[in-house]
Amino acid sequence: MTDSLGRTVVYSATGLPPGLSIDSSTGVISGTYDVFGSDQSFTITVKAQAVGSTKSATRQFTLTIRDDG
Repeated sequence: MTDSLGRTVVYSATGLPPGLSIDSSTGVISGTYDVFGSDQSFTITVKAQAVGSTKSATRQFTLTIRDDG
């Protein structure tokens, strides 16, 4: 992805549960996480920053993983 000035945007995330990761080029979060029988929630912070820029956009959200087993 690029910003309005054509600079490459890089994505990162903190707070992801084990087994999940973010693609730094697309911002897509993927992977496999085993809940082990109980629902769990994680506070995830995603950051997007254009290469060479000092500014970034950060969003926080809650990811809830359920075991519908």
